[in-house]
Amino acid sequence: MNGLILAAGIGERMRPLTDDLPKPMLPIDGKPVLEYLINLFKKYGINDIGITTFYLKESIIDYFKDGLEWGVNLTYLKENELLPSSQAIREMLEFVEDQIIIINGDNLTNLDLSKLLEFHKSKKSDLTMVSYLRNPSSPPSSQIDFDENFKIINFRERLTEEEMNTIPPKKRNANAGIYVFNKKVIASIKPNETQDLGKILRELTKNFNSHIYRLDPSTYFREIGKIEKYNMVKEEIESGKFKL
Repeated sequence: MNGLILAAGIGERMRPLTDDLPKPMLPIDGKPVLEYLINLFKKYGINDIGITTFYLKESIIDYFKDGLEWGVNLTYLKENELLPSSQAIREMLEFVEDQIIIINGDNLTNLDLSKLLEFHKSKKSDLTMVSYLRNPSSPPSSQIDFDENFKIINFRERLTEEEMNTIPPKKRNANAGIYVFNKKVIASIKPNETQDLGKILRELTKNFNSHIYRLDPSTYFREIGKIEKYNMVKEEIESGKFKL
């Protein structure tokens, strides 16, 4: 397995849209969000893909099955209870050979994965986090600080508005929820870790050779974690303004 999509979440902030569908299965231009991510992996030759599932998992599994219709091989983690994302990643350890690209299931992007992997290799990185420049008008969120060689100095999961206001707008580097993890990084996660990935990333970035890969402004990247964002992305894609 060389790609992993985190698609287990309940999507509380997306109700009532997620009453009958998990968030990654919400349609955009006739295709579920998850299909765009699978096609992104396939485009860059990443054909062995894992998907974590919990909430309404059968709607995902019944739709994609083994993935052969999309030209990929799918492996599912079928969670009986919603696991912390870090533990879910740890559960997939046995399927990872050397490294893996991990993407949150509520992301839409046309990120060039080959360039991401080239960067990861060139830096001899163990852990690479993709970031984007957060709009100053957006609510406060995560922050990644790095040096001139893109080596991560510090990661903070959730800043207050007061903390965010101390950071110059052009340095507000937010976590995009896209990563490259070497196998040893995953192996370092405790098998029964109780905290989500965001909560332990600070420790991981300090313990391993970690770098930031900044999204080019021309790269399409959207999170659809809220109804208004989902509706915005639907309009962008379905109107033809952006093409994935």
